Amino acid sequence: EYFSALSPYQLDFSNGRFQIVDEGDNRIDAEIVPIPYFVGKYTSKGTPMVEVGQMMSERLSIEIFFGCVNTWKEKTACAFCELGAEKNMRFVDANDIKELVTYCKNSNKINMRHILISGGTLPKSIFHRYTETLKMVRQIVNIPIYIMMAPPEDLSILDEFKEAGLNEIAFNLEFYNRDIAKELMPSKGTIPKEHYFNAFDYAVKLFGDQGQVRSLLMVGIESLEETLQGIEELASRKVMPILSPFRPTPNTPMQNHPVPSPQLLFDVWQQGEKIVQQYNLCLGPTCIACLNNTIALPINEKYTYY
Repeated sequence: EYFSALSPYQLDFSNGRFQIVDEGDNRIDAEIVPIPYFVGKYTSKGTPMVEVGQMMSERLSIEIFFGCVNTWKEKTACAFCELGAEKNMRFVDANDIKELVTYCKNSNKINMRHILISGGTLPKSIFHRYTETLKMVRQIVNIPIYIMMAPPEDLSILDEFKEAGLNEIAFNLEFYNRDIAKELMPSKGTIPKEHYFNAFDYAVKLFGDQGQVRSLLMVGIESLEETLQGIEELASRKVMPILSPFRPTPNTPMQNHPVPSPQLLFDVWQQGEKIVQQYNLCLGPTCIACLNNTIALPINEKYTYY
């Protein structure tokens, strides 16, 4: 990350091992996640596999659509996201996805334990791509599959997803304060909060109430109190809140927006954890390998590897 220079910590390699070092020369050992084994490899079509999916420790992340229906050109893109600037929007070839998933399954050097299907918001006319991709992937593997998307207008499509093999789903609210949501997300922010709630309730009945349904809240833009209200609302509906600190992305309208303070991040974690525990949940995700961009700590038995 371009702002990593602000960190007081350094990564040091000496005596054959990596260590994280602070300003007082205190050290802890560190292990480096290896580059995915499919880097430099291609599908039979000639597509670099890294353009089809990314390996995040034990999770394969697949985008079925490069770009987003919400663009800066149309003034509908989210102010913190670089996808709105994508000019060459395109679908990912289904056969390329099939080959990558098959390659990861058959490689003894790739520890693929679950799959995320994500990316920018798809045009409504091609929502069937989710179902088609789910069916295809499910024919190859029998591991958990997770979709992250905006709540669809017609919630019955979630039944299709379930039948096609989906295990987990997320509709990211981003901001509990919907005035802020409308300002920073000119399109997604206009989705009524009530529609999110209906989608949450529908999905919980379909997929379960122990964290199979999730929603991300961005920390550092709205007030701490508003974020905590969002955590309470989600948890009371048996939806697992995921807290992600705002991080300014270069070449976006919010690239110079101040980052949240460490104290705020600690306060939202501490108070948020107390809230979710009342509903027998935890701050998500529960996957320890997927906690890298979230405000969560694996402090109890609810957190595990897949």
